[in-house]
Amino acid sequence: MTWIYVGWSVGLALLLWPWGRRARPPSQEPPSGMTLRVGVPDRVPWRRGRRTRDRNDPLEVLEVQIRLAQLAGEIQWLERDRGVYARSHHLRATLGAYDAVLREACVLAGLSVADAPPVGTQEDSSERMRRELELTARGWSW
Repeated sequence: MTWIYVGWSVGLALLLWPWGRRARPPSQEPPSGMTLRVGVPDRVPWRRGRRTRDRNDPLEVLEVQIRLAQLAGEIQWLERDRGVYARSHHLRATLGAYDAVLREACVLAGLSVADAPPVGTQEDSSERMRRELELTARGWSW
């Protein structure tokens, strides 16, 4: 019978326990604009519910990653298949589209694209590789 009372008291204590984060003392707060956790820059632990800066929509990021994967697959297919009519034209157009989507991904990731050639022109392969590596370093995959 005492186990029932212990169970009820533990359950009541768990219900009444303050599960929210407690405020940090001012000496432990980092300077304004900095976060404590490395992987989650949009939330500040000591200010519940407030956002410090706007983040990209995850579905928009996912859509760009899917488009990059589709275009990369098409480029690989065009490079493999020698029997495609007007192959160089298709490859050039697909690379232009890939560069445009890669530019969009760089903007979403916060990379600068000021030195990029105009849309519709093909980028240098070393610049393309640099941008792909920067995006991969920031956690993007396609």
